[in-house]
Amino acid sequence: MTLKLYPFANAELESLSTAMQSIERKIVISQHNFFLSSSGIQPFLTLLADKEKHVPLSRDPGFAVEKLEALSRTLEDFLPNALMDAQAQLRRLSSLRLANRLTQEAATAFVEDFMRVEDAIRDNIELSQTVFPRSVEEVKLLLGF
Repeated sequence: MTLKLYPFANAELESLSTAMQSIERKIVISQHNFFLSSSGIQPFLTLLADKEKHVPLSRDPGFAVEKLEALSRTLEDFLPNALMDAQAQLRRLSSLRLANRLTQEAATAFVEDFMRVEDAIRDNIELSQTVFPRSVEEVKLLLGF
């Protein structure tokens, strides 16, 4: 910024920079939450976080075949337009570049969460490929990675 040339402005610039970083972080968290809730992944992440180590995932009612099939349908509905829907939430930002960067950060976090859920399903559920056909690679492709 050109204001850095003026010593009296440095403290204010640092304060503004810190405030902007905080706001950007809140936007990324909001976008990430949008991805998690709209995709249907959130309840499964919660179950994985709360899961007792000695209970096999295949016996957890939260991971019943019907629930995985419902998740799969929700993902099928959500993923094709996920990136555009997320970016539409930030349409009021004056910087399209900033909106895209923040949305990509949230999408990256979502992919990591999806990978955790997918790995848990693939490692623990019989017929996982039939009830949960989406892979991380497909999700990345649909989200523009």
